[in-house]
Amino acid sequence: MGYCYEVGSGTAEDKTKAVEWYEKAAQRGHATAQCNLAYCYEQGIGVAEDKTKAVEWYARAAEQEHPRAMCNLGLCYEYGEGVAEDKTKAAEWYEKAARRGYAPAQCNLGFFYDRGVGVAEDAAKAVEWYERAAEQGYPRAQCNLGYCYESGKGVKEDKTRAVKLYRQAAEQGSSVGQCNLGYCMLKGIGIRPDPAQAVYWFRKAAEGGSGRAMCLLGDCYREGQGVEADAAQARTCYQKAIDLGFDAKEELEELDKAAPAGAAEQPKKKKSFLGRLFGK
Repeated sequence: MGYCYEVGSGTAEDKTKAVEWYEKAAQRGHATAQCNLAYCYEQGIGVAEDKTKAVEWYARAAEQEHPRAMCNLGLCYEYGEGVAEDKTKAAEWYEKAARRGYAPAQCNLGFFYDRGVGVAEDAAKAVEWYERAAEQGYPRAQCNLGYCYESGKGVKEDKTRAVKLYRQAAEQGSSVGQCNLGYCMLKGIGIRPDPAQAVYWFRKAAEGGSGRAMCLLGDCYREGQGVEADAAQARTCYQKAIDLGFDAKEELEELDKAAPAGAAEQPKKKKSFLGRLFGK
């Protein structure tokens, strides 16, 4: 009933009533209701935001081995929301949820192993957990696993497999996957170069808010790759990338130095985007 009120399914949407129903069920020990109530407290949905209460309810649901609650409790520990930051405890909760097949937790645990956060760094274990989440079609894991295959980190390098994984994520709407796929197509990494298709994927990713994709799209306009060279459009893309929080100042400065105006010029030194492909 609480969920129906929360999303307006079969009744008028009423977040406050949703919280009331979640709490009634939560007080009776219903794990999913406890998790939903915690989320409402965490986000301030239908109730005043209270991170501490969110943690309390996530913990009660997690004690009943509710995978989503375990993962969300891990997030609270990772970022110190409603509880003291503790990366080790975050890793412990991610692993508990991951072993119950919860894809977001599997991906988070993989990231922890990859970066040595809360656990000893172990690239092979990172790949193992990314694989499990990717097999369930989880886009973020597909992207991170793709980068492992692209760079040969924790697994034998296989750029073709990397492209396949990026495509799987891209086709699900992942802006990271779309941008990574476009980059591989632009540079011929694991696939025959196709600048026009690269531009297509950069556009899709940029529409999804990817500053990196917007910057790469600017590069394409600047250099006439996959599109007709257009310095004005390149400048617009670089500025939009900056507005999205991506550091494209160097590209913008190089463009402003180019002469004659509107001419496509190869930059003196291109930034390496390897390493930017990977993200939690």
